[in-house]
Amino acid sequence: MAPHFSPDCRMDPTEGLDKETASANFKAWWAALPPEDVTIFSDGSEKTARGIKSVGYGYAVYQNSQQIAMGHGSINTLSHIFDAEVIGAWKGLCHMIGLPLDIS
Repeated sequence: MAPHFSPDCRMDPTEGLDKETASANFKAWWAALPPEDVTIFSDGSEKTARGIKSVGYGYAVYQNSQQIAMGHGSINTLSHIFDAEVIGAWKGLCHMIGLPLDIS
């Protein structure tokens, strides 16, 4: 079954900017974060190969523009890529809770 989207959920996060400008704006914002701030990036994947569906997540944790952790895993096949994105962020946060902060 195709995923269901709620009304108005497909908002453009770039606010209509081209990819290059949106990327430059994000990089400037990210570089301006205080060094003690932590950023968690997540990604989800969903594919079907030879009739077998697989859904997975990945995350990367950064502090002061340095990668300090990463991980990935699989989730149940009833889930979708949207679930995987959120689970990746959650797993990154869970991992981060157990790491010491570098606030130097």
